[in-house]
Amino acid sequence: MAFPPEICSLICRDEVLTRADLCSLAAVSRAFRVEAERLLYMGVILSELKHIKTWCRTLKRRPYLSLRTYVLSITMPPQADLQSDDLTMLINALKVCSKLKDLRILKDNSMSSSGDAINGWILEGHPFKLMRFTNTYFRPHVLRNFFLQQPDIRFLDFHTKATFHCQYTCCLDLPPEGLPLLRTLKTHSCILQSFQHSWWPANLHHLHYDLHQSSEDEELLGIVALIRIADTLKSLSIRRTCTKGGIDISVMAECIASQIPNLKYLRIIDSSVGSGNVPNVLFPFPSTRFKCLETLVISPLNKNTYPDLKRHTTRVETAKRIMETYTTLKRFLIITSRVYEFRRVPVTNNIVESDPPGYDANEWMKVQ
Repeated sequence: MAFPPEICSLICRDEVLTRADLCSLAAVSRAFRVEAERLLYMGVILSELKHIKTWCRTLKRRPYLSLRTYVLSITMPPQADLQSDDLTMLINALKVCSKLKDLRILKDNSMSSSGDAINGWILEGHPFKLMRFTNTYFRPHVLRNFFLQQPDIRFLDFHTKATFHCQYTCCLDLPPEGLPLLRTLKTHSCILQSFQHSWWPANLHHLHYDLHQSSEDEELLGIVALIRIADTLKSLSIRRTCTKGGIDISVMAECIASQIPNLKYLRIIDSSVGSGNVPNVLFPFPSTRFKCLETLVISPLNKNTYPDLKRHTTRVETAKRIMETYTTLKRFLIITSRVYEFRRVPVTNNIVESDPPGYDANEWMKVQ
């Protein structure tokens, strides 16, 4: 006896099912195939060239499936490995994805660095109107026309090879009216630095940028560039990796305060490779430049750098000292091997430790 479509739909929407499970259900019966295909094609993940080709051929035979696709993630091989026929197939498939809202073009793991492809024209002239775009494959400057055709983008995740070298190619090169709805940006500091002499997002609310093998000069240039977006920015997240020196995170926070005094959320994650052998004090002389800061998240290199974070009593004393200086702070989080969260009690103004902590790695994108 065949299951009615309603039962098939309930079974297919069970949260424990994987994409492989849905593929198996699609072979059970027509009713299961209809519902399983609908769910599978809502979010398509293509991780290899052979998967890309299969997907393109499927849409050529059954173009109606593309109308179900809202999220598309394509892991692209190196540009040199693509034939002209491969690009033609991909362009034709993208042309029928009119409902697409979230597009992710990612580099292949075989590529030594991200973002050296220059065939960005394959994304131009399609009917979809994106709200989210992620790129680790193309160089920034080759996507100018694509961005001009996608004014509805609100979320942009942009990490490319060129950004690590701070060349002219890291500049997005858009006119002032480019990406008018962009609210959230994840990128590298070199893209941020390009705001000093080119386009910058006029209404950006949330920013995360990476510092990779950065010098003190590069870190300062990134902070200076924040002045362009200071009037609208509400949250800022910074991750530093593979850096032997660099600015102390306490100094970094004070420099940020001088540029964006009305910031509500600040997160600094230091995953660099500094020695960590020189003891220091976390925020030894915190200023009062932050006027609206509500949440401060600090992830220091290690607890050896800041001995006061090793023991519970000194950790609590450090949190109270900082929160008493930053009088607008509602939450202060220290992340080492675990998360320690301190909150200000609204009525009594007492500072207490939250257990368990309520930390969300993506909360910087949700600040109102």
